[in-house]
Amino acid sequence: MANQLISKLLKIFMVISWVVLFSLSILAGFRQDWFGLGVLLAICAIILLICTGILMALKIDTCTKHLEELITKNKDLMASNEQSEEAH
Repeated sequence: MANQLISKLLKIFMVISWVVLFSLSILAGFRQDWFGLGVLLAICAIILLICTGILMALKIDTCTKHLEELITKNKDLMASNEQSEEAH
């Protein structure tokens, strides 16, 4: 549950930061401030890469927990099948 909240907040942050930094980059381009344009676009790219990495880590964590649950259920099912075969 906490991972979903963090994921949603991170996605909102990504969109807002992208819009703000891209808008500032456009303004810097209109003023022909090429260094400022490059810096803003680099910051935007770095933020998006970091956020994407965090989102991927959260997704991997969620998938790993789900996989562990499936393995545990499968082990329990196999154990109950073995017990029922031994009873017959």
